Amino acid sequence: MKQNIKKILYYITYKISFPPFRKILKKKYKQCKYQFSFLDFNEFWLIKKNGEKVRNPKIDGLNVEFYGKDSVVEIYEPYNFENCCLKLRDDNLIQIQSTNYIIKNLQLPVPMREHSQLIIGKDLSCIGCSLYMHDEPNTKVIIGDDCMFSFDIIIWPSDGHAIISDKGEYLNKGENITIGNHVWLGMGVNVLKGSHIPDNSIIAARSVVLKSSTKASTRAFATLSGGGVFAGIPARLVKSGAFSWVRETCYDHSIGNYVLKDKK
Repeated sequence: MKQNIKKILYYITYKISFPPFRKILKKKYKQCKYQFSFLDFNEFWLIKKNGEKVRNPKIDGLNVEFYGKDSVVEIYEPYNFENCCLKLRDDNLIQIQSTNYIIKNLQLPVPMREHSQLIIGKDLSCIGCSLYMHDEPNTKVIIGDDCMFSFDIIIWPSDGHAIISDKGEYLNKGENITIGNHVWLGMGVNVLKGSHIPDNSIIAARSVVLKSSTKASTRAFATLSGGGVFAGIPARLVKSGAFSWVRETCYDHSIGNYVLKDKK
């Protein structure tokens, strides 16, 4: 609240001041850290373990850039970022829950379109993932708890360019993406619009997950206990049964050597 009042006061001062002074004010406040201007009303919070909220924190390995207004970013302790960048526009929401693993190269390379949301659950581990949420407004990507992402992963809830019927109807509007709990995305996986990946899934390397990939096969998978493996272009359910996955290699897991935990 105090921060918002301060921004309003800056704005009033800016409006009633003479042009030379306006130039100084604009230069001083518009280029401040995290690109907050005095009219954007953006919020960047660190939520500590004890529930305390810290505004505009400095988080090693994470760069947050605001290019619009009324957006909120919430990061929960503990965290462990490396070379991550989040870009937001208008009325966006990003929530990243606490994790005991490294989140590396998590990128929103282009600012999100307005009214879009990225929600990430607890204990994500990631080597490299790019999310492209800049095409259409009102899109949402939800990633569940205890997920493991390899590198060169792309998540894209739209097609980027419109396909229009002879009646003028748009045939390929953007759709939300949901990734369930305890999901392993292998190297180079593409997750495209409308996808719903069920809990305890493994998506094989270089697979392309589409809405059609998970719509039919998920029904069969949902009736089975245990895990499921999706593979191919488009990805299909190729294996299911009473199994699961862990982050460690077979050898390290067998001797209890949790080398990938890398707690902060």
